[in-house]
Amino acid sequence: MSPHALPAIPTTHLGREGLPELVSRYPDRLAVILRAARRRYTGPGVSLGDKLTRRWAERTGLAETGEIDEVARRVGRPGAWLLNLSYEWACTSAVDVPEDGRPRLLRTLDWQLPTLGTAIVVAEIDDPAGSWLNLTWPGFVGCVQGLAPGRFAIAINQAPGPATRLGLPGDWLVARKIAWRSDARPPVMLLRDVFRHCRDFAEAKRRLTETPVTLPVIFTIVGLRPGQSAIIERMPTRARVHDAAPSVTNHWLNADFPGRTHSLLSPERLEMARDVLPAEARDLAWVRPPILNERTRLAMEASPADGSLLVEGYEGETRVTDRLSLQPAMAA
Repeated sequence: MSPHALPAIPTTHLGREGLPELVSRYPDRLAVILRAARRRYTGPGVSLGDKLTRRWAERTGLAETGEIDEVARRVGRPGAWLLNLSYEWACTSAVDVPEDGRPRLLRTLDWQLPTLGTAIVVAEIDDPAGSWLNLTWPGFVGCVQGLAPGRFAIAINQAPGPATRLGLPGDWLVARKIAWRSDARPPVMLLRDVFRHCRDFAEAKRRLTETPVTLPVIFTIVGLRPGQSAIIERMPTRARVHDAAPSVTNHWLNADFPGRTHSLLSPERLEMARDVLPAEARDLAWVRPPILNERTRLAMEASPADGSLLVEGYEGETRVTDRLSLQPAMAA
């Protein structure tokens, strides 16, 4: 690699090994994330978060408890539980429909925790419904965005949370209290369930719409054919589905759901997505301010119809990885 070349985003075939295996395959990437978590939350904060999160998972019977335990065992220090169930990201997601009518998912992931842009891994996983690509990080057993060639592509956006009179700290505490009392599926685990078990767009859309979730969340899903796209806005037991909606950021598109977003430039990002993406929806040309901002960690374009995937890692407005371009052999 030349002195000026950006590092590559690694790809790995996990098969049925399970996501904890990424800890052993990419320990250096995980170490970078854990150091950033300790800087952001402090060492005692990470330890306390681990204990509280594990207590909640065990009380609710979280299906992934064994996997997170395995991650924690391989890591050998605090952080695995907190980072697996923190749910603190914000995003911009959009649907592009080219002339051939086959929809594509366009997506940036924004997160306050730095280093995620440098630590991305693309893991190919073999599950009952078929193989799929999880754009993820070592130590994380859920899914935030993914591509199942021949089936669908889906991404999570953070949704507005409870609105209190105490600002961000009060909103955060009330949201955690709601989650603590819930035994529903965390959004990141529900999304992994969908990639594992749903065989087509209709089944995935139904499951994302109907399954109770711990906290509000926004899903964007695209399928293979014209008309197969939707933005699904979720409260824990309610849903609003926007078929063929072009884009979403981190505030509700519907006027009925309560809550407040603390995400950066959400209205501005949505306005740009609606105005610019139709003309710049290829080759990540649309990844520029304000969609690109100080919290951006990842940008992607995914087509389930042909299995193509473009990914770049970011730390804020600086690209920190080479572009990964895939045309998986498993595409339909």
